Amino acid sequence: VFVSPRLPTLFAESYEGISVIRDSSNRPYVALVSNDMFSPCRRSLVALFRYTQGSALVSRHQFLGRAEPPNATTVAEHTLDTGVKADTSKPSALQQATDHFGGYCGHRDASPVGAGYDAPLGGAATLLRSFVFTRHGDRSVMHADECVRLFAEETKTHTMAQCGVTAHQVDKEKAHVTAETERGTDAADSELAGSPGVPVWQLKKQAPTHSSDLADSGQLTEWGFKQHQRLGTALLDRYLKLHPCPNGDRPQSCVKVFATDTNRTIQSAIGLLSSFAPDRLVDIHVNTSQTSTFGTSLEYNAATLEMNRRFSSDSKRSAERFKLRQKLGGGSVISMSDCVATAWCWGKLWMYKDKVVEADTLREVSQVQMDLPRSLGGREQGSPADYFTRSIRARILEDFEAEVAGEADEHAIKIFSAHDTTLAPILAYFGFYNRPEHEWIFPPLASHLTIELYRTPVGEHRVVMQAFGQPLHLCGPEAGDGSCLVWEFAQLCKAEGAVPQVSAAEVASLQHWL
Repeated sequence: VFVSPRLPTLFAESYEGISVIRDSSNRPYVALVSNDMFSPCRRSLVALFRYTQGSALVSRHQFLGRAEPPNATTVAEHTLDTGVKADTSKPSALQQATDHFGGYCGHRDASPVGAGYDAPLGGAATLLRSFVFTRHGDRSVMHADECVRLFAEETKTHTMAQCGVTAHQVDKEKAHVTAETERGTDAADSELAGSPGVPVWQLKKQAPTHSSDLADSGQLTEWGFKQHQRLGTALLDRYLKLHPCPNGDRPQSCVKVFATDTNRTIQSAIGLLSSFAPDRLVDIHVNTSQTSTFGTSLEYNAATLEMNRRFSSDSKRSAERFKLRQKLGGGSVISMSDCVATAWCWGKLWMYKDKVVEADTLREVSQVQMDLPRSLGGREQGSPADYFTRSIRARILEDFEAEVAGEADEHAIKIFSAHDTTLAPILAYFGFYNRPEHEWIFPPLASHLTIELYRTPVGEHRVVMQAFGQPLHLCGPEAGDGSCLVWEFAQLCKAEGAVPQVSAAEVASLQHWL
């Protein structure tokens, strides 16, 4: 890999450098890497040249927030000199990895898309209650020691500050993080007392950054913070149109925010609120006894044990993981997958000591992330998705039934700042991964899903679920718009059977295949 002088005239763009990579057949590719305007460490692979018989074939792959990942069957490869056409009938391993991680990293504006997102049920129904589950934004790697083993010097986490990626530390007092059962009385309250109208969240945005170049594992980056600011703007615009708050109040007045007890989710919630409620003090409720799925440790352990059992029983997949661990020099495949995904999102190219990781290996690593939704199961009793989502389902159903009975609380909008391991089980339980067009989708960074209660003009209470701005068919395609009557939704959410008694030690001992 080498870095060139800037090439300002090529394609009328300024390129940060040129890198040479090779696929499993030792065929060379030349990648032109462009700076991203928001962060010098987020780069876009805007051109990929393949040299064969003296001709250069280029595919313009714009991803990592700059555009939707290209469809492998429609990418146009243009001949630069000899007229030789590339074979696009079968996507290459590199292309498959590109498509996967391009979607995983999230999009520049992190805003919802899709017809009908702002007007479900034909636009005539009234929004009464909304549950929003968000995934944190771009973050530092979760396993720095594994990444240092895998990557070259330039991709180690201690260079984050050098390439412009700021890791945010959470100051819990300034962020006004409270216990879930009580309103905080920390320094933030006393400092702001008697100062109505102060744009509180503008102060919260100035969260202190890490004092050294080495970011803590899983810390939100500056880019991740901006992703959630944009998501907050999108959600505010949406709720200003749908008016879910009692008495027509603004959305900021009826929102309640929850977060898991991690830096990346709390800081993501701060970013979201800095644009969703810039002039109000909104608590972020954190329950330290809850897991990443806002449930009990018993539910989490039972779900994880069942996922281990399902994966271990698949001898083919277990063998594939073993071979992949050998290719990567040992260590955890999940850790390696996170290293690769994070490096991809920052526009890095993959180095293992003095050689590039083969494109085929990249594709295999990208598929590791899909083992999560594949192993979650669905709505069947005792599935990992069932156990992971029990507390969430009960919480949503209780809220909706209280609304129908006229006994709901004042918080019509509830936002949960969470993880991919929160969103994926919800999607799996409600059948999202059963549809072929959704099979590959893993919750991208800063993505979100909504589960909402509406009242139709004829007085029906219907539940609508949407993920990544797209409506889901809770009650199947035969339901037309895919919505459910509230009693049908209650049947979907019904939990059967007790949760098995599983200890954390038992779960940890069964994760060797990861």
